[in-house]
Amino acid sequence: MRPPRSIFIRLALTIAAVAVAMMLRALLAPAFGPRFPFVTFLPAVLVTTMLAGLFPGLVALLLSTCAGVMFMPDRHGTTFLGLSIDGTSMCLFLFNGGLVVGVCEWLRRAREISRERAAQLRLVTDTMPALVARGRRDMTFAWVNSRYAARF
Repeated sequence: MRPPRSIFIRLALTIAAVAVAMMLRALLAPAFGPRFPFVTFLPAVLVTTMLAGLFPGLVALLLSTCAGVMFMPDRHGTTFLGLSIDGTSMCLFLFNGGLVVGVCEWLRRAREISRERAAQLRLVTDTMPALVARGRRDMTFAWVNSRYAARF
């Protein structure tokens, strides 16, 4: 699936995914308490990157980090915007989120290259004067070129 072209649609999807993750985390607050502040945000980053692309995925990662800080417990340590931060969990979330965004983008590019090569192969086989077909192990056709299809 290709990401939408409009940056506004992509960013709206980003904001919606992070908002849903934030609401879900708020609903799970009684069960989790102050532990696992970023648990619902990683799927939001994954979905955003898969559906909207690299830039919205990175924006979702940053928005999720800021939103996850609100669910962190009060501990002695540094404060950010008046909130106590557990640096280890935030760094792990940023690292894992960065991996998710990177792998999703790598997979998207690999799919695009695969589509281009399949289209190129289809063009070459359709212009060949020979009958070309590819079969599966169960003796059915995976695909045939246009001359083969016209002949049979």
